[in-house]
Amino acid sequence: MADANSALLRAAERALQQQNYPEVVKCCKQVLKQDRRSYGAYVLLAKALQGTHHFPQALVALRKALELDDSALPAWLGLLDLHEEAGDLEKVVEACSAVKRISQGSGDTEHYLSCMKKLASTYTKMGRPEQALEAWQEIVHAPDIQTPETKFEALCGVVDAQAMLLEGGTDAKLFKVKDLRKGMEENLQLTVKQPGVHVERHNELLLDLYLQAARESKEKASHLRLLQQAYATILSTRESSAFEVALIFCEEDDADSLFRTLDGPNGLERGASCFKLRHGRSFAHLFPSNGLAIATIASLSHGRADRKKMWCEKALHLDDTCVIG
Repeated sequence: MADANSALLRAAERALQQQNYPEVVKCCKQVLKQDRRSYGAYVLLAKALQGTHHFPQALVALRKALELDDSALPAWLGLLDLHEEAGDLEKVVEACSAVKRISQGSGDTEHYLSCMKKLASTYTKMGRPEQALEAWQEIVHAPDIQTPETKFEALCGVVDAQAMLLEGGTDAKLFKVKDLRKGMEENLQLTVKQPGVHVERHNELLLDLYLQAARESKEKASHLRLLQQAYATILSTRESSAFEVALIFCEEDDADSLFRTLDGPNGLERGASCFKLRHGRSFAHLFPSNGLAIATIASLSHGRADRKKMWCEKALHLDDTCVIG
């Protein structure tokens, strides 16, 4: 009888791979008629029922499996997949926690990392950045179990969670804003050095951090750091705020000194005017409805005074705080 049930379970597994769900159900029911304590039959039956969108029945089958053995992964992984497909995020977190506990105890690093990433992503979807941050940080600091790619993915997850915390306001009991900014800055300085689709957004996040710091500090070092990041962002993306920051610096008393420091002797050696000429026109073409961009056209124009005046008036109509206008 045991051999017959084993053969039926193997047949069910083959049918599942072929998405032949009725055959899976048939084989599992035959096994369960002979052995009501067949853990494998309940797990396979649940997968077939899920495949035919019979979610309540699949949940019953998985609970039967967990009653038989709640320390084995297959039923918990099936439960995790089922709740994820059903969109029940609270239940996904519950299943992830169980998978984490079991996989950690058995040294199953593959399932541990997979469930931790899913846990962090689920917390993000739920609008719980504190828990998402903790989950991503756990992956970053996990010893000797992740590839460089996994660690980098987790580091990007940390940055996203930190950004959510700063955007939404933080609980002073949980985080100090100053420490959060510092940690995010350190992480961003690492991530922007790696190529990928994240670079554009992370440069923007770093620019926002430096802009906030410059508003709070009058120190030249803070302004120079902001200008350097604005220039780096301009080179990597088409972010209007980066152009705006740099062009506003063009009107500072020490603008030429700042811009010469920016790019060294082989770069913007002529200071702010060189920056305007090199990047001001591209900004104006990219953002034709931006007041500062239109004012930049006027400042770079060699045409008649009345035409320059027209451009400046249009710029001030769009943005009456435009310094260049």
